[in-house]
Amino acid sequence: MKSSLCLVLCLAVLAACSGITTIKNTENKSGAEVHIPDFDNLNSGDENQNPDPDQVGPANPTTSTETISNRAPVVALILGPGLNRVAAQISFLRVLEQKGIKISLIQGQEMGAVVAALYAKFQSAERVEWYFYKYFRKNERQDVLSADWRNSVEDEILSSLGKGSCSDISIETFKMGYLLPYYSVKDGRVDYLRRGPLCPLLLDTLTPYDKNLEASASFEWGLYNSSALKKAGADIVIGVDVLGNKLLFRKENEKIRKFYNKIQMIRNVEKRYVDYFVSLPVDEMPLDGLENLPLVSKKSLLHSEKVATEILERLKMWKEKN
Repeated sequence: MKSSLCLVLCLAVLAACSGITTIKNTENKSGAEVHIPDFDNLNSGDENQNPDPDQVGPANPTTSTETISNRAPVVALILGPGLNRVAAQISFLRVLEQKGIKISLIQGQEMGAVVAALYAKFQSAERVEWYFYKYFRKNERQDVLSADWRNSVEDEILSSLGKGSCSDISIETFKMGYLLPYYSVKDGRVDYLRRGPLCPLLLDTLTPYDKNLEASASFEWGLYNSSALKKAGADIVIGVDVLGNKLLFRKENEKIRKFYNKIQMIRNVEKRYVDYFVSLPVDEMPLDGLENLPLVSKKSLLHSEKVATEILERLKMWKEKN
């Protein structure tokens, strides 16, 4: 016992004399093998109540101790909306992983929030791709923005985050910092939730599309609002757009087109609110279908390779300045 105490005291003295300086950061800085899906062969094989802010509001800030010279920038992603086109965001995530670009915080809108939730849970683009592959294969001809579509998102995708059910999934259990923008009708404001039950909150953000296809509650306040991520400790926020320049629909619906036209206009304004904005080449794929998905995925991979090089350069510049 005495020898152990002496060892601890000796180590403490050595640490004090070594001259290593650390800072305490008071800001909030926040596996299974799977088969790589073949999007060329999707058909092969078988296969309104507001939350209590005290229960689901932002988590308490955490603290960290880091050596000044080794501090890397905290990178955050905002994955924009785009229904089935969000598959291209998975290609982007794959490239970031290959290039060693670590994501510490993530948030999303609409189906982008679903991709973000999966990535925050598994931290693997391959896993995210696999779950979307199974979902697409089973629901290829389903009408999006319908009640059945919402149920399929819950059953086929979100349930994978828990033990076969959505009910036991809490945001705070994710490995990565995840922020869910949630519009409170009662308070008339948006809360960026970092804890609480994921599924009822996330699915509730999709509900307005079933009821009223107008860009009001959940979208007028912002698509690429990086302020919450900055408060959570992000140094660099990257927005990833999959709406593209051309809205293409397998099944034409005037209300849906009008809705996403307005979202595009909001996007065009708010893309300046992030540090780096990425627009993936998705125009050849319909928002509500899977036509040209393999082509769009490949093009997105190639585009993401170029983008990743620029992001790495920005990260290098940030470290040099800080």
